[in-house]
Amino acid sequence: MQDLMNKCSHIRSLSFFRENKETPHVPKFRYLRVLVFEDCDSLGNQHIKYLRFFCQLKYLRINSEGITELPDKIGDLKNLQTLDIHGSKIGKLPAAIGRLQNLLYLHVNSDVELPDEVGDLQALQVLSDAFSYNSIKFVEELRRLTKLRSLHIGLHSSLKLCYHDMRRYEEALKSSLTVLGKHSLRSLVISRADCLGNYLMDLLCDTVPCLQVLVMYGPWNGMLSERIASLDNLSFLAICVRSIKQKDLWVLGGLPSLLKLELHLLYGPDERLIISSQLFQCLKKFKLKYEFGGGLSMVCEKEAMPKLQMLHLRFKAMETKSNTGFELRLEHLSSLRHLSVTVDCDDATRRRVEAAEATIRNTVRIHPRCPTLEIKRKWESDMVKDEDEMERRECTIEEEEVQHQDP
Repeated sequence: MQDLMNKCSHIRSLSFFRENKETPHVPKFRYLRVLVFEDCDSLGNQHIKYLRFFCQLKYLRINSEGITELPDKIGDLKNLQTLDIHGSKIGKLPAAIGRLQNLLYLHVNSDVELPDEVGDLQALQVLSDAFSYNSIKFVEELRRLTKLRSLHIGLHSSLKLCYHDMRRYEEALKSSLTVLGKHSLRSLVISRADCLGNYLMDLLCDTVPCLQVLVMYGPWNGMLSERIASLDNLSFLAICVRSIKQKDLWVLGGLPSLLKLELHLLYGPDERLIISSQLFQCLKKFKLKYEFGGGLSMVCEKEAMPKLQMLHLRFKAMETKSNTGFELRLEHLSSLRHLSVTVDCDDATRRRVEAAEATIRNTVRIHPRCPTLEIKRKWESDMVKDEDEMERRECTIEEEEVQHQDP
């Protein structure tokens, strides 16, 4: 292999995969533009110590659990545009990362600690997934990334910060988002969004009104804020809230540019949801799921969601006999092509699960466009026995015991 590499010193792209037990003498490849370590768990830190020689390198991907740190000399890669360490065991980026003045895309694992020097990356356009604990200084430094288009960040609560520091953290976040919102930021993904409660949504509406993509992972935020209506450039919204009511649909349905909506609820709706022709005029994909309580009653009126092509629902079969009941009326969704339903079977009888699935199939059968249907069962092994089946089983056991006692 080494002889082959000696003849290929001018190659521009080099990838190592799972089968590679060792790397060639990589300093020879001074013209490399792309270097990839994919699933090379047998490789270690010694295999990337030569990175400083690749002065023309533009793309570096490290997906190897054997690599746990980046060399400080990585700051010498002045032409590097993409650094992706997803899948590695690198726990901390060196401060030298701030010297990568041409870096456009930085992708890290959620537990990677980022240095405060990230603020020096003046060309950076995409940062993900900055979930690990980040200092107040780091949050303050974000405001310097004025070319940032997409940010994926995790927030922190008072469990990690004292009250005084939490106030400083909130102020730093507000200040940075205000600056980023005035420049290039269009996509924002927030993990642990619940730590600031409803204050966060108000903060976003005040600081980043031009967002096109907003994803807020919980665990669970409060109820939906009416102020979200001011984010009228949103094309994709994914949010975790405790529950929704009819009035919330009016707020969301009025977003003029919304193409994709994902609602993850802690509790199912406790009232019938009616989607009228005035709502969701541009929506193409809609996903609704909940964890506890309530049935599912959704009625789409004539000319409702005229552009909707894909609908994904998830509900608990056990709750289909609740006060809300189980009702799906989708025949007026004139553009519907695919319906995907996940049935949570936990604590539900087989009879109830099958009845819910029959209702879903009938809904598709009467739909004029005959959309494709996908039904999945979750926690199927946790279904409980039907009462009749349990009674029959008990009778069988009793009969067997009687027969066993007879001489």
